Amino acid sequence: MRKTLSLVRPLVRKLHPYVYGEQPKIKGLIKLNTNENPYPPLSQVRSSAFTRFGV
Repeated sequence: MRKTLSLVRPLVRKLHPYVYGEQPKIKGLIKLNTNENPYPPLSQVRSSAFTRFGV
Protein backbone atom coordinates (compact mmCIF):
# COMPACT_ATOMS: atom_id res chain seq x y z
CA MET A 1 0.00 0.00 0.00
CA ARG A 2 2.79 2.44 0.82
CA LYS A 3 4.26 1.98 -2.64
CA THR A 4 0.89 2.76 -4.26
CA LEU A 5 0.40 5.87 -2.12
CA SER A 6 3.77 7.19 -3.24
CA LEU A 7 2.42 7.30 -6.81
CA VAL A 8 -0.22 9.87 -5.82
CA ARG A 9 0.86 13.50 -5.97
CA PRO A 10 1.00 15.30 -2.60
CA LEU A 11 -1.59 17.84 -3.75
CA VAL A 12 -4.05 15.04 -4.55
CA ARG A 13 -3.38 13.32 -1.21
CA LYS A 14 -4.37 16.54 0.61
CA LEU A 15 -7.77 16.81 -1.09
CA HIS A 16 -10.87 16.24 1.03
CA PRO A 17 -13.39 13.69 -0.26
CA TYR A 18 -16.74 14.82 -1.63
CA VAL A 19 -19.51 14.69 0.97
CA TYR A 20 -22.93 14.30 -0.61
CA GLY A 21 -25.73 16.49 0.67
CA GLU A 22 -23.38 18.84 2.49
CA GLN A 23 -24.07 22.52 2.01
CA PRO A 24 -21.25 25.08 2.18
CA LYS A 25 -21.12 27.30 5.24
CA ILE A 26 -20.94 30.48 3.12
CA LYS A 27 -24.04 32.63 3.63
CA GLY A 28 -26.14 33.01 0.47
CA LEU A 29 -24.37 30.18 -1.37
CA ILE A 30 -26.32 27.07 -2.35
CA LYS A 31 -24.57 23.99 -3.72
CA LEU A 32 -26.56 22.22 -6.41
CA ASN A 33 -26.66 18.45 -6.55
CA THR A 34 -25.18 16.77 -9.61
CA ASN A 35 -28.63 16.33 -11.15
CA GLU A 36 -29.68 19.95 -10.62
CA ASN A 37 -29.25 22.86 -12.99
CA PRO A 38 -29.88 26.57 -12.32
CA TYR A 39 -31.18 27.10 -15.86
CA PRO A 40 -34.59 26.19 -17.25
CA PRO A 41 -34.78 23.63 -20.05
CA LEU A 42 -34.35 24.88 -23.60
CA SER A 43 -37.58 25.74 -25.38
CA GLN A 44 -36.90 22.92 -27.86
CA VAL A 45 -36.68 20.44 -24.98
CA ARG A 46 -39.92 21.69 -23.43
CA SER A 47 -41.63 21.54 -26.80
CA SER A 48 -40.38 18.01 -27.45
CA ALA A 49 -41.44 16.85 -23.96
CA PHE A 50 -44.89 18.34 -24.44
CA THR A 51 -45.25 16.70 -27.85
CA ARG A 52 -43.98 13.33 -26.64
CA PHE A 53 -45.43 13.15 -23.11
CA GLY A 54 -48.08 15.87 -23.00
CA VAL A 55 -46.35 17.61 -20.10
